[in-house]
Amino acid sequence: MAATKRRSSSTFSRHVAPFAPLALALAVGAATSGGPSATVGTVSSQPATVAGVKAGDLQVEQCEDVQDSAECHAKYRSGCNNSSKSYDTYLNYVKNTIDFSGAAQPSTFWDTLEQFQAKEQQLQALEQKLGVKLSTGNHDSFAEPLKNLGEGALQGALGYLYAITPETGGTGETSNCKLTQSESDVDFHIFIGFDSNRAAEILTSPNSAKLADKAKSIVVEMTPHYRAAFQPNWNSEVVKSVRGRKVKVVGQLMVDNDHNDTKDNCGLTGATSNCWRATVWELHPVTMFQVCMAADNNCDVNSSNWVDLEKLSAGAAGTPGHRTPKKNAPGGSDGDF
Repeated sequence: MAATKRRSSSTFSRHVAPFAPLALALAVGAATSGGPSATVGTVSSQPATVAGVKAGDLQVEQCEDVQDSAECHAKYRSGCNNSSKSYDTYLNYVKNTIDFSGAAQPSTFWDTLEQFQAKEQQLQALEQKLGVKLSTGNHDSFAEPLKNLGEGALQGALGYLYAITPETGGTGETSNCKLTQSESDVDFHIFIGFDSNRAAEILTSPNSAKLADKAKSIVVEMTPHYRAAFQPNWNSEVVKSVRGRKVKVVGQLMVDNDHNDTKDNCGLTGATSNCWRATVWELHPVTMFQVCMAADNNCDVNSSNWVDLEKLSAGAAGTPGHRTPKKNAPGGSDGDF
């Protein structure tokens, strides 16, 4: 059996542990009262499956003969690596959660970028109060205060599907045991924006989404683990086929701290010109995905024109609004980032 080693939270413990209860109370109180919280509304309770895991319960593991996603998630609840190099096991645990049976459905669907940016501001206020940055490897140290900011709850979003990147090829993610060969083994990174005019352009030219569009988007992710268990008809082609359309998404609200740096997160002061996401807050995994099929592409949250994505899959020919993705459309590269 491959050797395992326990992750270290020494940096956090050294700086925060002596006064952690007071610091966390102050930080959470400051981050959840007044200011941005009035903008973002209320989120539902966190599922017990996430809340029950404590810092230090999870271990870094080296992958052994993992053939596919089913084997990955059966053997490694918090993922594994092809080497003994460390990774954020608690972050992976949150990403790989699929049991939301005890979670309330969202009462509010956020429909502006500003609402997600307000959550970004709350996170930065929390870091400032604690005097510790949420970065690669220390998600477990922030578990409780992030829970109080809504992490682990189901949250809804109303926006426009700008682009999708299935994570096939490349280096792979430890949450998915570094698998990259098959679409069934990887996450779908989906970019949701809020500009109806830009969406109309993308609807006409689906490959035209650019880096500037990503910088004004939130990321929602369809995970292979969740798709296999509940939504086998979610595939990248059907998602691509509705680029530019308004979508209604529900998923677990969480922070992907692997991207909490200026080269990725456009919500940080000093973000580089190549940053590619508006915030590190995500909906991950996605648990519901509906598409607006109204002629004007403008459905309110209670519209009768929402269609479940799975009904638009290749096996649902004749479903209203289904169309084949355009190939080599003008105005951009492949549009999948």
